[in-house]
Amino acid sequence: ISLNRRVSDANALAAEHARKAEQTKAESSRALDEARQQIERVESEAQRVRQEVAKLRRAAPTGGEGADGPVARASVRRPKIRSARSKSLSLAVLWLVAMGVTGLACYFGIVLAQPLVAAGLLGIAFVGAFVGALASSSRALDPASLPVILLGGTFGWWFPKFYAMIAGALTTWDLPLESLPAEILPQLPMAIALLASGTVLALCLAFLGGSIGLMIQSFMATLAATALAMLPDPSSTALAAGALIWHAIMAASLGRWAMQGGSESVMETLGPPRMRGLA
Repeated sequence: ISLNRRVSDANALAAEHARKAEQTKAESSRALDEARQQIERVESEAQRVRQEVAKLRRAAPTGGEGADGPVARASVRRPKIRSARSKSLSLAVLWLVAMGVTGLACYFGIVLAQPLVAAGLLGIAFVGAFVGALASSSRALDPASLPVILLGGTFGWWFPKFYAMIAGALTTWDLPLESLPAEILPQLPMAIALLASGTVLALCLAFLGGSIGLMIQSFMATLAATALAMLPDPSSTALAAGALIWHAIMAASLGRWAMQGGSESVMETLGPPRMRGLA
């Protein structure tokens, strides 16, 4: 009886294990079916998304197949390259025109002995380079640039009067000029007038829409022109060379500023790099 009971219990236990195994197998089969259905739904959704993306690409201005390939990237880069090249070419032509007008001013001042016409042409050469740089940098004529344009455009009117005022002051005032070489005393009024005018213009370029770098380059060009103007040269060739050098440096500096976009303001130049990046 005890043996029969044990056999019966073993059979019951085996039947229970078999039932649990069948139940586990059925649950695994259901989970596998659910996973397959989930994969099919994901694949169907992915296919739908791909179709929507294809429709958007075809509807885009640069649509068609391969819109995300190297050809599309090249087509986006080409206008930028062409724009930079055309800008550099226009600035080079602008530099040549400014130097041509400056050379014409030197001809009027030295050969034809017409300093008023020469001063007016020098102002026109600078204003042309400045306005051309503003246009190339895609910056409109804002009120900040008007003092620079006014200062350069009226150079032929106010500079002769300014020079005469300084010459009269040096003649009438009792200034201790005995320590200076006698050779440079006749050129001293012109040198002072050029240095003062160039310094004012450099400050205008720095604080009225330019940059600190442009101000430094303008001031260095003014120092070079002033040094040449102080040379004892009765033919005024050194003065003409100073005018050519000043306009060459200024036109080149304005062109470089325009190539950089004309967006370097005074605060961005003086500020730390991290703040410039945030700006």
